[in-house]
Amino acid sequence: MQELLRKVILSILYPLTILLGYMKVPFLKRRTTEADASTVLRIARHGDIVLSHNRGELSNLLILDFWKHVAVVIELGGVKFVIEAINPLVRVVPLDWWVLHHDYVQILHPNFLTPQQTEAWPLLTLPLIGREYDYMFEPGNKAFYCAEIITWAIMKVYGDDCPWTHRKTLGVDTTLPQDFANSSKFVPVSKIFGR
Repeated sequence: MQELLRKVILSILYPLTILLGYMKVPFLKRRTTEADASTVLRIARHGDIVLSHNRGELSNLLILDFWKHVAVVIELGGVKFVIEAINPLVRVVPLDWWVLHHDYVQILHPNFLTPQQTEAWPLLTLPLIGREYDYMFEPGNKAFYCAEIITWAIMKVYGDDCPWTHRKTLGVDTTLPQDFANSSKFVPVSKIFGR
């Protein structure tokens, strides 16, 4: 019954979720700077995750935590990128560009993975580029929301026992960006940029 209720609620909210993802308060200048982007580019490592928060996005109303978004840092050919699930799909963008498009950014390092696991898990996200965004927040790997892609890839190399706390959202295990920040399994390796 709870699963049916969750699907009904998300089906009703689906068009609103898509619309809110595109709506922003105009004329807000991003708080991160070129110097922030340069510093993040220098200190972020392959396998780190980056959290972000943007002021003025109406989708902030749907996530009550401070951290609204998360992406994985991946280094390919000596160049650092992020892979993220964001409306409407999973994409890859340069890390420095990504930082400049957010108001607040923080780098976290998963301290529970071996060096081999840290090397491997971001690579698992590469074939997911172009997959649809998971507006229904359903388990599985057909579509992904931002924290789901991180969780899915890490669990592929770490195993089934998730080392951080999941939330129950309408009866379904979910991970939100703030959950990584709240976990002792992810260590901040930077200050919060944009302050």
